Amino acid sequence: MMKKKNISKKQKEIKKQKRQRTIIKILMLISIILTFYISYLLINYPSPEELALEKSPRLQGIINACQKETLFESATCINKITETFYKYNISNSDKKLNFNELYKQGGACGQWTNYFCSIGEEYGYYISTPKFTTGYYSVELENGEETTYHTEHTFCIWSKTGEGYVILDEKSLIKFKIEESNFSYLEGFQNQTKLDDGTKRS
Repeated sequence: MMKKKNISKKQKEIKKQKRQRTIIKILMLISIILTFYISYLLINYPSPEELALEKSPRLQGIINACQKETLFESATCINKITETFYKYNISNSDKKLNFNELYKQGGACGQWTNYFCSIGEEYGYYISTPKFTTGYYSVELENGEETTYHTEHTFCIWSKTGEGYVILDEKSLIKFKIEESNFSYLEGFQNQTKLDDGTKRS
């Protein structure tokens, strides 16, 4: 009887030790997973702009996220965010798009100009929208006659007294600063968009 009791005690002790080792292994595994997860969160922690987008409706989130102290900071922020969803879609050139449609489908220069200018107005900047002819082309009609069409381009300008102005042209951003009552080129860059026919447009 004593031997059986001793064996039973040993078996219980072995089982207890196994359970303890299993618990320790599980805790170590959880600790490793948590360490990797926390590291991932720290590396990929969203910027204030991205957090603002998550908390607000998308367009209003962009407006809130990029309402900075200066004209140039606001324009840079808007340009960076817009690049993440920008699409050039010539087939929408004659359509009036709301923001969600522009976001999903993309648009031509006119739609992107309306988008940038609506945001600039929210910030209280002076807004202007230059429009100019970029070229002419001829099309032969079914009756054999030719007709001429022209292409246009437009973009949005934000300006603020005492600071300067910025040109927001689809994915391009150019800044001009006021210095001693004169405008001086501050910074700018252009991103070219490839069209379906292989040509490039800025």
